[in-house]
Amino acid sequence: MDKRKTALKCLTPRVDPAHLSVAITSKSAKGISLKQRSNRSAGLLAVVGVIGLSLCSQSRALTITPVGAESTPNAYVGADDNYIWQNQPSGTWVNLGPPIPGVVIYNAIGVTSHIKAAAIGSDGNLHVWSGQTNAWVNHGIPGVGLSMPIGATIGGPSLHIADYYFVTGTDGNVYVRTDVGGSLTWTNLGKPSVSVGIALPYGVTLSNSYSNPFVFVTGTDGNLWSLSYTSSWVWTNHGTPNPSVTIAGWVGATSVSGSRPYLFVKGSDGNLWLRWWSGSTWSWSNMGAPSGATLATGAGATVAGGGGSPYAFVIDTAGALWSEGWTGSSWVWSNHGIAGGSVSISMPVGATSNGSNPRVYVIGSDGNLWSRWWSGSAWIWENRLKP
Repeated sequence: MDKRKTALKCLTPRVDPAHLSVAITSKSAKGISLKQRSNRSAGLLAVVGVIGLSLCSQSRALTITPVGAESTPNAYVGADDNYIWQNQPSGTWVNLGPPIPGVVIYNAIGVTSHIKAAAIGSDGNLHVWSGQTNAWVNHGIPGVGLSMPIGATIGGPSLHIADYYFVTGTDGNVYVRTDVGGSLTWTNLGKPSVSVGIALPYGVTLSNSYSNPFVFVTGTDGNLWSLSYTSSWVWTNHGTPNPSVTIAGWVGATSVSGSRPYLFVKGSDGNLWLRWWSGSTWSWSNMGAPSGATLATGAGATVAGGGGSPYAFVIDTAGALWSEGWTGSSWVWSNHGIAGGSVSISMPVGATSNGSNPRVYVIGSDGNLWSRWWSGSAWIWENRLKP
């Protein structure tokens, strides 16, 4: 059966409860499978929430899933109509539409501050939507089929010089699509080692004054690995938080002061852990857990205050949002509660910063997109509603 044809039909919205944990733990980073959510049981609709939309010949409800956020600030979600939707600062919702006629979104890869969204289409190719042109561009494949999304970022000799889109191929290697010497090129970056493959993506960020991309993944050996670029691409084994604690879930990746990568993860002990670069050495730090709460999943990481104040956002098992942020002298947990004081949080979308103000987007149990952001003097919940 031709999936490019059936993907365009009006289908009953469905979601796979088993796949939800994969989508959350792999975010950022967030490569989110939109197609997989439309192929299984409908048992999680009450948790994920729905969006009302007129599609085909009748109105139906769409289940939304996270894609990411960028510093404009725009937020992006996917839906089981297999399209990506953009929520603009004004509150306007925009359907980014099909990459090309007959092709819909199969896997979202991520977004960049160039106002670009990248995804794998139902034709198997990489497609990138640009906010500058309001159009999709087909970037094809690297000579092998595309398998798993890893993430997207910007970088280069100076800020905003190029976009980087990371994926795995069907051969198990990491590939990047970016501008090399003025020409868009696919590059094969290999895998952690001959005997270690890639298990899950854990984040993409920048280092060295925003010039060099930094990719985090877990390997099939259970360890954290990074792939970074200086004069060449290099794989580094970061191990696990400690010998008795393994990596249990994604929280978020960011870059402090533009040059020091920070990766937050959930440990098997239930605590938040941080893998960070001091400028000369790598360290693991146990960040603990919210007082009286159990960490369920991450919601993203960002920096504020000119890039020197990192924030990690997490969701607890009661559906409340928490953050742990650096004050300049110590790490402090903050309880943000449930969205608007009445809506539990079902799923993260992503974290970003608008200037010096951190902002995180989540999906509530009411099916709406919500944001929690710092105004400069207070934290504010904002209901972004539905398309």
